[in-house]
Amino acid sequence: MNKLLGLSIIILFAFSCKKDKNEPTEDVMIRIENSSDFAYENILVEAFGEEYSFGDLNANQLTEYQSFSSAYRYAYIELEIDKQQYIIQPIDFFGEQELEGGFYTYIISADTSSEIYSRLNLILRAD
Repeated sequence: MNKLLGLSIIILFAFSCKKDKNEPTEDVMIRIENSSDFAYENILVEAFGEEYSFGDLNANQLTEYQSFSSAYRYAYIELEIDKQQYIIQPIDFFGEQELEGGFYTYIISADTSSEIYSRLNLILRAD
């Protein structure tokens, strides 16, 4: 019986830790939206030296939010489409302000006809 009670507490705790975007938060919560007609694979976002894996994402779908310690309106993003690497590579963040705590979506579109560093487009949406 104690094992069942312990398991129930762990499950309850796991579900209670999920952030609800209707609740205020000091964390920067970011998710990815694939606004293209292509499936994205191995999505990696880097912010302030920390790497966040978002896995794979089908066309016109959203990931779950992930908690970032800090982020800007754009970030280093790496992903694959049909086994080809696509990258958004910021030069620097000079003059940029860190995002305030809250929920945001990086909306990523893809163009398969141009060079590796210009095939992705990123738009930030505050949710």
